[in-house]
Amino acid sequence: MTSDKEGVLGPERTFARSILPWVVLAGGLVLYIATLNHWVTVSSVGHYARAAGFEWRPPFTEPLAFIVARLAGFLPAHWQPLSLNLFSAVCAALTLALLARSVALLPQDRTRDQRLRQQDEFGLLKLRAAWLPVVIAVLAGGLEVTFWQNATVFTGEMLNLLLFAYIVRCLLEYRVSERNSWLYRLALVYGLATANNWAMILFFPLALVAVIWNKGSDFLNTRFFLKMTGAGLAGLLLYLLLPIAAQQYNLETLTFWGALKASLGQQKQMIAMFRAFQWPFMILAVFSLLPLLLVSISWASSTGDVNPLSNLLGGWIFKLAHLGYFVTCLVVLYGPDFLRQQFEQAGLQFLTLRYLAALCVGYFAGYLLLVFSVPPARSWVRPGPFERALGYLAVAAVWFSLAAVPVGFLVRNLPEIKAANGAALRDYARRLAQSLPESGCLVLSDEPVRLWLLAAHYGQNRTAMPHIPINTAALSYAIYHRHLARQYPAVWQALPPSKDGKPVPEPIAPLYLIQRMLLAAKSHPIYYAHPSFGYYFEFFQALPHGLAFEMRSRPLPQFQLTAYDAGVLRQNLEFWAQARPELDDLLARQRFRQLDLQFLRQVYSRQLNHWGVILQQQGRLPEANNAFLLAHRLNPDNVVASINLGYNAQLRSSAAPARATEREIERKLAAYRTWDSILNANGPFDEPAYNFFLGQLMLRNNLFHQAAQQFLRVRQLLPDSLEADLMLGETWLRAGQPDQVLEWVSNLRATKTDRWASLSNRLELVRLEALAFYAKTNPARAEATLRQCIQAEPGQEAALMVATHVYLAQGLFTNALDTIEAHLRINPDHPVALLNKSVVLMQFKQHAEAIAALNRLLAKQPENYPARMNRAIAHLQSGQWEEARRDYEQLRQVFPNLFAVHYGLGEIAWQKKDWRAARHHYENYLKYAPSGTAERERVAARFAELKKK
Repeated sequence: MTSDKEGVLGPERTFARSILPWVVLAGGLVLYIATLNHWVTVSSVGHYARAAGFEWRPPFTEPLAFIVARLAGFLPAHWQPLSLNLFSAVCAALTLALLARSVALLPQDRTRDQRLRQQDEFGLLKLRAAWLPVVIAVLAGGLEVTFWQNATVFTGEMLNLLLFAYIVRCLLEYRVSERNSWLYRLALVYGLATANNWAMILFFPLALVAVIWNKGSDFLNTRFFLKMTGAGLAGLLLYLLLPIAAQQYNLETLTFWGALKASLGQQKQMIAMFRAFQWPFMILAVFSLLPLLLVSISWASSTGDVNPLSNLLGGWIFKLAHLGYFVTCLVVLYGPDFLRQQFEQAGLQFLTLRYLAALCVGYFAGYLLLVFSVPPARSWVRPGPFERALGYLAVAAVWFSLAAVPVGFLVRNLPEIKAANGAALRDYARRLAQSLPESGCLVLSDEPVRLWLLAAHYGQNRTAMPHIPINTAALSYAIYHRHLARQYPAVWQALPPSKDGKPVPEPIAPLYLIQRMLLAAKSHPIYYAHPSFGYYFEFFQALPHGLAFEMRSRPLPQFQLTAYDAGVLRQNLEFWAQARPELDDLLARQRFRQLDLQFLRQVYSRQLNHWGVILQQQGRLPEANNAFLLAHRLNPDNVVASINLGYNAQLRSSAAPARATEREIERKLAAYRTWDSILNANGPFDEPAYNFFLGQLMLRNNLFHQAAQQFLRVRQLLPDSLEADLMLGETWLRAGQPDQVLEWVSNLRATKTDRWASLSNRLELVRLEALAFYAKTNPARAEATLRQCIQAEPGQEAALMVATHVYLAQGLFTNALDTIEAHLRINPDHPVALLNKSVVLMQFKQHAEAIAALNRLLAKQPENYPARMNRAIAHLQSGQWEEARRDYEQLRQVFPNLFAVHYGLGEIAWQKKDWRAARHHYENYLKYAPSGTAERERVAARFAELKKK
């Protein structure tokens, strides 16, 4: 402690509360404009797209950000990103000014120690150094990395925080002035903030308690309550803006009320998802909301304990808690690596909690200055040496933070801000533009970010974009086709109306989209902005062209590995050599985890992995190794690049490549839920085991060319792979090319190998051959093939099962029943044969015989659920309602969301005229059943009829 009394009220008080906020405003503007991002970022490019008119669907969130973006849209294209970012910088500076004013208004009379050291009606800090807590809070809050990033680029977050800061200021101003107008402003702005930011709904209980706490019983005054409620409702009218704006999109299925419901629904969804972010929220809440609880309570002068030692210990614990909170709040705002990782995983900014943490820093700094630098007005005990030493330490810590906070925060955060606001993203957009033809093309992307970045690149250069951007994910919606037709009428037409006059069913069928793309390819070159896969690549071959891929029409049918001429390989090698300095720069900034840099690392890693696969398939193993290695270094989480890199090393060595097992594949890819997500995040595989699995996936999705590419690559790497040979035959068959199947089977049989000694392998060839003959409308040859197989393998159940499979696939139920009966004569209890027999008998409407076969099967295998389902259906179709109900109920215990179960139970209830049960099961059916089926339409009609009963 100091012996001189510093609590003299002077001009510093006016400076801290009245002048200093304006100084902070000016300083904030200088800082954020000096470090301003002059372009777009991944997090801000969506707002730029809205300003530039690239957003094709009506917005349902952030109406205030919508207004700002629309206003920016009146500016020239090259000014739009800068104007939006300048607006965010102004919002940040205003937020800091409000923070300064709020810290100066915080009460410093919450504890007995504070009240003993100064007397003020409102508890405002009266020290000469009253400016110090304000400055420390502003420095900690303004230089905090997340705040700083959002201050230099428009993401909408800083606008939300400005509204929040003004609400806090209104509350503190009312505490001092007791003017109701401050609470009316609070209610109005809170309504606006709620419409713009879902998090304000979560803060509402706290805000309501704070208002009642300050207002007291007068809160229930009728006039005041009505005025404040009216102000809040006036702010909530902002909810109506976006539904009104949505009407300009002329959506047949989107009414005003539907748009309003969608807007509210998105906020509800975000609140529901908030539970996943509880851990990062709790970390910040402990150092923001909990300290505010200390500030809000005026603590008693004593604990009521007559023991002076207890009072002394309690007082020191309170003081140490304030000192500890001061330090930990600064540490949280500083952002240790482990905390930043938690916040990054959450994917939310939590700026409001960071703002409150900065507010708490200001309060605790003021507390420490007051309690440890001003002696109490009445004291009967002289402070001892330990108490004096601790007092000097606490005051020194506050003054030290005046220098340590800006130095520490600048040293840690300024390089990150420079990295985030650097030219890396602009360089990527420039490289992407260089990869496209100067004369223009249709440029496709599976997500809109690349297209928006490309548009921003041309806007920055003050040139019209010669390309037509196509968001392939959005092509499934009719509104997007109208948007393209409106923007590019010479190239794209809106969808024709359906024959019945109803809106075109969505999602739009892929076949129609493919036809659209093939038609467009006749007049315009088509490029993909990144590696991809899917139904377009069944009809187009992708040739690498830098970062983009030229889409050339694929001759049909043609199942062969893609060969690239030397010119294509040379041009792409030159491109990546030219781009290497930019990639090295990304590697040099590997420690920075800003969203833009992570986006670029993932994008380049995926591109390089794809390029490495192309090089490896062309036999250029050293160059492929370099590409895989760089892809892995850019993104160590790229598991596909790691796998390809390891396999490349095996290919370059003399050792035979090891094959991955299915368990190893599952372990390495456990972080991903689907193969689609694996490929979208990492790029393609070039390792035989993974190629085989990927080929199977593509075959299941009817991507025949791409499946064949995978199986052919497996054969190239592993010439003795029987599995790949058979799957190639299956691919030809499903692609509707029976002649190629027969030729392929003939070639395989002619191959001298001991692998045909296996019965299952021979039978697989028989199956392919028979199905191919049926596809050629040559049933006689198919029958002969199957009969010859059965005769050649007498008594073999597998041969009979293959014949049964073929007959069932062709709908030849009489033939199938003959082979099934022959099978059951050999093995009367074979479960597959009994199940197949029930299927055939149900086709013949012989329900009693089908039920008998299923009874026999279920007696042996009570948990054979396909058999139980078939028996339930057989009972239902034969009118045995109670027996059917029992089977369906057992199935419902295991599969509560299976729509077929609810259909059966609904039908039974309908027949029994149990309308309530029928409604329940039909409603569940409609909830889980696929759309677009005749059965669903019939159930929907019945459900509508039942709702009237």
